[in-house]
Amino acid sequence: MVHEQRTGAGAIEDDSGTDNEIKDEFRCLSPDCSGPCSLFWTIVQFQKGGRVPKLIEMDPKVTMFEQMNEAGGAVVLINKFNVDPEEVDQFLSAWTADAAVMKRQPGFISTQLHRGIAGSSVFINYAVWESTEHFKRAFTNPEFQAKLKDYPPSVVGSPHLFRKVAVPGICVE
Repeated sequence: MVHEQRTGAGAIEDDSGTDNEIKDEFRCLSPDCSGPCSLFWTIVQFQKGGRVPKLIEMDPKVTMFEQMNEAGGAVVLINKFNVDPEEVDQFLSAWTADAAVMKRQPGFISTQLHRGIAGSSVFINYAVWESTEHFKRAFTNPEFQAKLKDYPPSVVGSPHLFRKVAVPGICVE
């Protein structure tokens, strides 16, 4: 999904290219905010200036913003980045700077960046957080938000939050 502002509403574009209007679904993620402001609109405003990565949801039915409102234990952020090959160095510099901000936030456990092999310029970030609340506070941190403008224009990010699944005899929760 790609988020864009349209006359006071938002639009979600899924992989089929279909736009679906949204109204009032995105509320401010800051626990201290009681007003009608929204992190969603902050990202939209940056995107309109071409200064942050475009966001495409992994799951067309559940957005990362919706996920951040679910209470619970540890979560894993998986974020896939598509980057033009000529902008890889700029991407790595921007990712390093924003990861340094996240690493200082309460609830941060670890992160790892992976790159596709054989000349690929697809990256996967895997970050572990103590809870969705910790991740939400870090994601809404103004210092982190300010770093988003440093990503190159070609970057398309697909962030999503996950929890471990126990499969008997294979993996533990």
